[in-house]
Amino acid sequence: MNILTDENFQEEVLSSRQPVLVEFSTDWCGTSHIIAPIIKEMNVKFKDDIKFCKIDIDDYEETAKQYGVRKIPTILLFNDGKVVDFIVGVISREMFNEKLIKLIRCAS
Repeated sequence: MNILTDENFQEEVLSSRQPVLVEFSTDWCGTSHIIAPIIKEMNVKFKDDIKFCKIDIDDYEETAKQYGVRKIPTILLFNDGKVVDFIVGVISREMFNEKLIKLIRCAS
């Protein structure tokens, strides 16, 4: 998983040629720890099709503000530099999987 900063967000996410998942979270957020195994599983499953990234909103709040992140974890799905879908909080593996399949189809 790529670690993002306010400085590398443009290059890693907005200029990416492949779809990107960005997890906005913090180390102290219990819900982020609950969804972490699902994200790891999806990263293994979709690593060839989607770039997985994470940004700590305590350290890089400018980007979180820019995208209106108010609750954590928030996951934004990008294609061609634009947000095409999002997840707030915890969702089932099945729903997560469906959203990522839609993201890949959107990029095709």
